[in-house]
Order: sequence, then C-alpha cells, then structure tokens
Amino acid sequence: MSMRTINIKPWSSYTDKDNVDFAEGEYDDFLIGQRYVIGTGKNKKSAGYVQEKYGFNEKGSKDTSYDGMQAYVVTPQKNRDPQDIKEVAVVYQGSNNPGSKDGNTDWFDNDLPIAAMIQNNRTSEGGLIKETIGAKVDSATPQLKQAARTLDKVCEKYPNAKVRVYGHSLASMNGQYAMAATKHPKQIQSAYLYQGPNVYPILSNKQRKQADLLKKRIYNYQDSKDLVSLGYSSFDPFTVGRLIHIDGTREVDFDTGSQHMWGGYQFTKEGKLKTQSDFDNLLEAPVNLAIQGENLVMSGMKLIEDWASKGVTAISNAVSAGSKIKIEPEGIIILAASMIAYVDQELEKVKIDIKRKSAEFEDDWNATLNAASDIGRDLSAQEIHDVLAEIGATRRSMVDDPQETLEGILKEIEERQQKLVALAGKIKQAAAKFEAGDEEVASLWG
Repeated sequence: MSMRTINIKPWSSYTDKDNVDFAEGEYDDFLIGQRYVIGTGKNKKSAGYVQEKYGFNEKGSKDTSYDGMQAYVVTPQKNRDPQDIKEVAVVYQGSNNPGSKDGNTDWFDNDLPIAAMIQNNRTSEGGLIKETIGAKVDSATPQLKQAARTLDKVCEKYPNAKVRVYGHSLASMNGQYAMAATKHPKQIQSAYLYQGPNVYPILSNKQRKQADLLKKRIYNYQDSKDLVSLGYSSFDPFTVGRLIHIDGTREVDFDTGSQHMWGGYQFTKEGKLKTQSDFDNLLEAPVNLAIQGENLVMSGMKLIEDWASKGVTAISNAVSAGSKIKIEPEGIIILAASMIAYVDQELEKVKIDIKRKSAEFEDDWNATLNAASDIGRDLSAQEIHDVLAEIGATRRSMVDDPQETLEGILKEIEERQQKLVALAGKIKQAAAKFEAGDEEVASLWG
C-alpha cells in the first residue's frame, strides 16, 4: 500500500490571504512532525511540517519559561537533512490570555512595558524622538531578545535556507526586533507581520540601520482601527519594514478582540488584501484615533476586571495560608500614564487640525465669490449668488454645513477625551488596589 502524497502549495505563490492564514496558525497547538495546517473550511490546507518548537515545554504546553517566547519552525518537506532545506518559516506566537504563567509574562513583562516605551519615545507631533531610550542602548525585553536568538539558531541550523518570518501582535514585535538584531540578515527572504506595535523607537542605532536595509523584505500590515497598532502614523519612515495600511471594516466599538484578530481585513476573490494609500489613511485618522484610544482604555478595564473576578479566591486562600497575593501593577500604571499622554497629545493635534480646516471653509467661499465677481463683472452681487447657487455653491453648502459637521466631530472627540482621562484614572486606582492586595477591584467599575 503506497502512502498518499500531500501536495503543498509553493510558498512563492502565496496570496495575501495565504500569508494571513500562515500567521494565524501561530495560535494553534502543533506537535513536532505534524502537518502545519492553515485556513478554515474548504480553504484548509497543509503548508508544510513543524520541524521544531522553541519556547514550549516537553508536553507542548503554552505555560513556559520566564521570557514567554514561543515559535514554530516550519518547512515544506518533512524530516530532511537541515543542510538540504531550502526554505524555512519561523512563526512566532503572540500573547496568550492573562492568568497563565505565559500569559502574564506576555502581557505584564512585554506588551504593556513595550507599549509604554513606544508611546513615550514619540513627540507630540507623532514623530520619533531623536535621542530615544533605544538610540544608544538595546532596551528590548527578554522575550524580544530571545526571539532574536531563536532566529539566529534557525539560520545557523539551516544554513542553505531562505527564511520567512511570520507574526501577529506581540509576535509581530518579536519578528520586528529579531530581524533588526539577527546576525544573519542575508538569509531573511521575507517577513509578514500583522497588528503589532512599532518597535523601531526602542532599537539601538545599529539595529535601526539593519532594519532599514531589510525594509523592502518586510511587510508590516496595520489596521489603524485596531487599538494594538500603536506607534505608527500615516507618513512615518521610522518603522521596521514597509508600513501597509489595510482598507478594512470597523468592528463594533469595544469589540477589540475581533478587530485585532484580522477582523477588519478584506480580500478579493483572488486572495489579494484591500489596502489604502497613506493619504486615505490620514483622512480617517481623527475618528480612528478617538475610537482607538477609547478601546485601549476599555481593554485595560476588561483585563483588570478579569483579574479581579479570577483573583478573589486566590487572594483569600493566600491570606488564610498566612501570605499575601501581590500582582505587580507597574505595567498597568505605565500604560495608563502613557494612554493619558497619548490621548492628550494626539487628540489635541486633531482638534487643532479641525479648527484650522473650519477656518479654511470661509477662505474658500470668499475666493469663490471673488473669482465669480471677476468673471461676471456686469452682474450684481445677488445675481452672482444666484448663479453660484445653480451649481450648488452657496455659503450654506461651502461654509455653514461643513463647519457644523466639524463642530459635531470636535464635540465628540472632546467628550471621548474627557471619558478617556477618567477611565485611565480608574485603571491607576485599580492597579494601586491590586498592589495592596485589595479584593474589591471590580467595585471601581460600578
């Protein structure tokens, strides 16, 4: 009886959808030697085989070592001599849910501190501060450094292979840093990174130069409606890889998980991802920014609520045993402060832009009147207004209505801004209560 041959689609012919599916496989549980299956339903297919696993314990559990880094190594063929392998994919795994050892490491030792560093290393205009923390020193977390060591090990074990890198969310940060710090940049063929904060601000000068050299090989996809897409602007040259804005849909406000997990991505029948220009992304910025900031705080609240509901029994048991649970709140406190600065700086800039644009409507109307007057010198002022009205150019349409629309947006942003500051304050209170071992954290949201 002959064994059935499994045809694997060549990675070189992958569509945008195939690459997203490949990255999404990072959240599945695979064993060494198992097929790396991607996609769902009729689109499910084998993309290769899991050759190695880094960061998992011997049982394959996600509850792992202190740095929290996990990665799959996938090859198109199974059980080949590493010297004969021509293609390898390193698939980093993103954040696991808080509550497990690994989830706590992902969130409190990596996600929150990195988010705070990224925001604190940017100017109020959204640009990169020249003398940042990472300009002279490598300020990466242990997990990011382990991701770079893992990439180096793979390159060294498969010296004749071209390497692809995949990652989403925290795994995107792992991929960004690993490629900036790897000792084997020539082996990097391409990278497909999704929805991860911009780590460029925390890189050393040497790492930034390498990231710049690899820029064209790295596809850094961002949904500006996703709260995790921190540290980017529409025309920002300071990124690891080419920044690609997706032309996506918006999930329901505060459905942060769905938006983050590729929820806004739209594909053609051929599997091509719909993207938008930098200019189109800039036009969406005010609304996206307000909602992104609010979702960020709401997500922090939800995280703390989950901790509160799960932690009461643990706290009681610990106290009865003569000890005291103490969940380190530094990450939450840093992020809360960062959120306030983020909202104050960015939304104030949006408000200034709105007011400036509102003043331009008056100038445009006056310029239209002057041009019409020059053309129709024999007409009275009323006749000129009548002629303009016939083509839809009135003061109402050119000044009053647009200004009213902008005033509505401005009011909404100011209301969201006030709410954000209040919510960020609640997060800081909750973090302080956690530090004191208080069981009544959930009461803050009542």
